[in-house]
This record gives sequence, structure tokens and C-alpha cells, in this order.
Amino acid sequence: MMLLAAADVGLAASWITGFKEPEVRHSLDIPRDVPVVALLAIGYPDGIGSLPERAPREDVISWGRWHDKPGRLP
Repeated sequence: MMLLAAADVGLAASWITGFKEPEVRHSLDIPRDVPVVALLAIGYPDGIGSLPERAPREDVISWGRWHDKPGRLP
């Protein structure tokens, strides 16, 4: 809901995972019994930078099982 609410008022938002929980907990004074699962960054967008070209779908998708080369059947 927070992501939708942010977008509704023209803000950009993004989930952040893989952070250093002890540092976040200390900086925000979060009690030890409250789990920190993710952070949510919200702010005014500065435009979208150039995105890298995507790899072809057949190079990155495997169907049904793991393969050495995605998209190919053994």
C-alpha cells in the first residue's frame, strides 16, 4: 500500500533489502524485539536514467528444469 500511495502523490519508492540490520536498528532506535525485514526509500524522482539493454528472453529463461544454457532443452 505504501508503494501505491507514494506513486499516487508523484513520489518514487523502492524496497531495500540486504542492509546491515544492526546499524539500521541502532540509527533508528528500533527495539531488539522488532524484526527489521526491509526498508522503504521514498522520495521525489529525478527522472529515469538510461537502462541497460536486456538480454534476449531465450538466453535467460529455462522451462521446466535447470539447464546449462537457458532456453535450450537437453
